Amino acid sequence: MKLLKALRAEILKMSRDKIFWLSVAGLLGSTLMVLVMFVFGKDDLIRRDLWNLDWFVDQSLQWEALLLGPMMVAIIGAYLVTLEYRQKTMKSLLPLPMSNSAIFAGKNIWGMVALAIGMLAAWIITILVPMALGLDPAAGSSLTDVIRHTAISQAALLAAFWPCLAFALTVSLISKNFVVPLAAAMVVQIGGLLALQGDKGHLAWPAIPLMIYNTVRKGGSFEPLLNSALFAVGFIVIGILWAALTKKPE
Repeated sequence: MKLLKALRAEILKMSRDKIFWLSVAGLLGSTLMVLVMFVFGKDDLIRRDLWNLDWFVDQSLQWEALLLGPMMVAIIGAYLVTLEYRQKTMKSLLPLPMSNSAIFAGKNIWGMVALAIGMLAAWIITILVPMALGLDPAAGSSLTDVIRHTAISQAALLAAFWPCLAFALTVSLISKNFVVPLAAAMVVQIGGLLALQGDKGHLAWPAIPLMIYNTVRKGGSFEPLLNSALFAVGFIVIGILWAALTKKPE
């Protein structure tokens, strides 16, 4: 019941806030970035036989996983807490009979709701935009295959974003600082990119959609998925324990 009260308080307070729409717009940006690549690189893509639906979807997922998604998580995680301290709205939660962990959980769930809606919109746009351009699936693929694999990748990406959101919220609750969570997310993001460059993709939490694609479509080992899942679970556990053991915000 305490968790439901915390979630209800978050929904009432944040449902009309710009951060909700910022999360949606940020995740849609991955498709827009790939669309720009299409516009300026159409001739080259046609020559390389890459002017197809599969290529568009793959590129959109990569940009979302490695760039825009992590930054949106960091912004949401830091914004939900830090700006509330500055605007004194955090005090609206303090009279409620709940622990710091309940406050943390309520914010975490509301952040995931905003991300889920943004990612659902991104999934729909990622499919509709290339279809509007007249792109067909690659040879050996079908529209059903593309939709299914895109949905699986988006679901896995949402699961990968959850621990990073929890981490950003935890850091914000403790530090009451906007810069620290953003910096932490940037470190994780850059570390993930370096891990991919160094053939250590199982250490890069934002690379889960790429791993699923490589495993399901191209063969390979499930070990990277297992390692990433354990890494994500560890982040969640650390975040919950950290929030539970710290003093309630003042």
